[in-house]
Amino acid sequence: MASISGHPPRCAAVPLRLGPGDYVDPDGHAAAWTARQHFLDAAIDVQPDTLTSLVTRRALALAAQLFPPLIKHQVGDDWDAEYLRRVERIKGTDLDPLTYVNAWMDRWRLWQTWCGFAAMNTLWDGLYAVARGGPPLTRLRLPDDLVDDALTLGRTALIHGDQRYMPPFDVWPALFDETGDSVLSWEPRREPRAVARRRLANQMLTALDEEMDRIEAQARAAGDVPTPVKTTGRSHFVWLARYQVKGETYAEIARSVRKHPQTVKDAVRETAETIVLDLRDPDPPGRPRRSRPTDGPRCVRVERRIARVDVSAL
Repeated sequence: MASISGHPPRCAAVPLRLGPGDYVDPDGHAAAWTARQHFLDAAIDVQPDTLTSLVTRRALALAAQLFPPLIKHQVGDDWDAEYLRRVERIKGTDLDPLTYVNAWMDRWRLWQTWCGFAAMNTLWDGLYAVARGGPPLTRLRLPDDLVDDALTLGRTALIHGDQRYMPPFDVWPALFDETGDSVLSWEPRREPRAVARRRLANQMLTALDEEMDRIEAQARAAGDVPTPVKTTGRSHFVWLARYQVKGETYAEIARSVRKHPQTVKDAVRETAETIVLDLRDPDPPGRPRRSRPTDGPRCVRVERRIARVDVSAL
């Protein structure tokens, strides 16, 4: 429905949290990886070919050359050895899917290594979907293990020398007295069930809140900071995708969203910095926009092994 001015009404942006929980690491790695997935989702929204040009029949055939059969008994337990044998057999040939992925990265100006990981992971998802007869893919997806590593990065060693996890969640001490007897009790002759249920629930919730307060305090003491919130919602990720992937200019984006070009430019640059993405060169004034870059930064070739990657360096 149009407004009185004739322009479509503006809807308030839905704030976007850059992390799944209430806290993230102080260096912003978890927030960056969450923001990267938001950007990839926006890229598909503005340019669906970013996905369809990747997960093609030929691409899945290439991926099948690299990844061992999905049914594990076909290669036994020695999955890694079979993987490495295939890598050596196709390395540098036309069957090497890494050549295909790097061409995809150049086409859409997604030069960073993390973009390559997303592409390889999506190829794997596509291969799995075809092998299992599942539904077609709808998104470019970052590898779960890298995202999980970012969420647990720098976790202080508090138990068992393990740097990835917080102490165990334990509410039971608050529910027992000094003699070891439970503080939870109910005598049906003295108290109605409904009344006892409310009382017991309150006792348990109090113990739960105390335990959560303890863990939250430890997270803050370890340096965790509140999860940042993008008050502009998805809009800046969409602007970045329109500029970087679709090839629109700042002026074109600004006209469509009724913003000043400098506002769009600042937002695109800030968002690119958040997700660590090298921006393409701006188009010279008065010249037609080129569809593909002729120069610019080039990502180091995507690592063949997605696991055991230092996510803080990406």
